[in-house]
Amino acid sequence: MEWKPEYAIGIKMIDEQHQKLFEIGHEAEELLSLPDKVDKYDEIMKIIQELKDYVNFHFAEEEKIIKEIEYKKFFTHCIHHHDFVIKLRECKLEDIDEHQHEQVQALLDLVNHWLVGHVTYDDVLWAAVYKEKKGLA
Repeated sequence: MEWKPEYAIGIKMIDEQHQKLFEIGHEAEELLSLPDKVDKYDEIMKIIQELKDYVNFHFAEEEKIIKEIEYKKFFTHCIHHHDFVIKLRECKLEDIDEHQHEQVQALLDLVNHWLVGHVTYDDVLWAAVYKEKKGLA
């Protein structure tokens, strides 16, 4: 998981938060590079908790902005956020201890796929409205 300049939506605070989400994903990738014989359980649990906490923080910040600009797709956007939080909750923590590599890979696939799609499509749409309303377009 690597942040790319083309993921930027042009709102500094949100771009920095998106970069942080990619950094958390990168931490998980680094765990995958460790030999399978190394027990990674504690580190995996730490990363999952960090991801959950940061996602909740980020979504709250983003939703505050899109509500402020009266974005027409506000509720749909919030549902996308909620659906992602549910998917994170559905990670089978009980399987992590015995299947660490597979579980971390599945989590990375989920986060990478969702995050890239959400940022490059959904967030770009509301960012355009934000910039227009703020006279930044």
